[in-house]
Amino acid sequence: MRVPENLVKEVLAGLGIDRLNDVQLKLNEAAAREKDVLLLSPTGTGKTLGFLLQALAGQALQPAGGTQVLVIVPTRELALQVMAVFKKMTVGHRVVSVYGGHPIETEENALKEPPFLLIGTPGRLCDHIRRGNIPTAGIKMLIIDEFDKSLDMGFDEEMSFALAALTGLERRIYTSATDMEAIPEYASAPGLYKLDLLQKHDVEVPGLMVRVVQSGADDKGVTLTALLCQIGAETSIVFCNHREQVERVGEILAAAGLVNTIYHGGMEQQDREVTLAKFRNGTARILVATELGARGLDVDGVGNVIHFDMPTNPESYVHRNGRTARAGGSGTVYLLLAGKEYTPPFVAAAGPNEYKLPPYTKKPIAPEWDTLMCGAGQKEKIGKGDIAGFLHVKGALHREDLGLIEIKDHYALAAVKKSETVRVLAAIRGEKIKNLKVLFRKIR
Repeated sequence: MRVPENLVKEVLAGLGIDRLNDVQLKLNEAAAREKDVLLLSPTGTGKTLGFLLQALAGQALQPAGGTQVLVIVPTRELALQVMAVFKKMTVGHRVVSVYGGHPIETEENALKEPPFLLIGTPGRLCDHIRRGNIPTAGIKMLIIDEFDKSLDMGFDEEMSFALAALTGLERRIYTSATDMEAIPEYASAPGLYKLDLLQKHDVEVPGLMVRVVQSGADDKGVTLTALLCQIGAETSIVFCNHREQVERVGEILAAAGLVNTIYHGGMEQQDREVTLAKFRNGTARILVATELGARGLDVDGVGNVIHFDMPTNPESYVHRNGRTARAGGSGTVYLLLAGKEYTPPFVAAAGPNEYKLPPYTKKPIAPEWDTLMCGAGQKEKIGKGDIAGFLHVKGALHREDLGLIEIKDHYALAAVKKSETVRVLAAIRGEKIKNLKVLFRKIR
């Protein structure tokens, strides 16, 4: 069904957006005609807002009570991102996200009052369904974001079980930046309408420049270091194929004096959250990541994507590149080739240009921010305003010396100018926020 105009205006006002973009408008038109829609659109084109608006339309908006919309995502980072967007829409409906990496009992308490919108990863959703924590019969609408990843072989058993439990389902929306050869039988829908807005015959997008950087057989780390020095202060994500490679590359860059932070699936959830916060707030301009970083990262303004290891398939290439040149912006992709490595066919078809590094590159100026962690968060009723006010008043911190603040369940993160870190930590030692004595410390 079409999203009512008054609802669209209300949501856009809450988000501070003037109008829907082309992808969101086309999804709205397609959903007005078709019950089930598969949306294929490049990364960074606003699919999340598009499908969340659909979640509020038609049958799903009827006052039936209980959970009416289920969003399935492949990673917990994407679950948190979707929930954050829905909360910003300020439509008055309750939302809960469930995912692995923290105690299931915490989520069980949140699910005692069924939310209107439930977001979850396949494995954790199945755990809750088996425990009887999710009344599935009342769910009217299913949304699968990054459906190609959510429906791949690794999730088959969980997805099949979860979808079979949705006996009252009336509408489906699947979204992704890449297509898949065939949708598994358990997720298929008669008459599923494909809205294909991907670039035809080209895996690149407008505003994206692709360059090949040749390296000697044994000095790829040296070449990467030189490239990042040449790039300078722009933000960059370096992609590797394995966790061990991520850690090794991070160590190489650190030894060369390049501040970086790493991100892979073997890290604890809090460590991953802190890593992303440091990258978002400018404490580190370089993020070294596995394929996990190619999907659902809530990071704006990434200038460069560097393929330290070659992507293994077109889908990986598209999703990695989608971290830059988002929403009409521009960005550069670098492919590092060493020894007998070659440009994959799906990249060669795009005709990338060779980029030769100058003989000497100067190490970029170190980031000007530090990240401070506060030992209290949302569950302790601490908000961004509380952190900002505390640092301004108790820490005598000027507004321009305080950067991005992020509030998590039981802790908070704040970016502070390096020049002020030692002084501020000394000034706030032993002070209280809202009558809570909490510890602030610098994140290494």
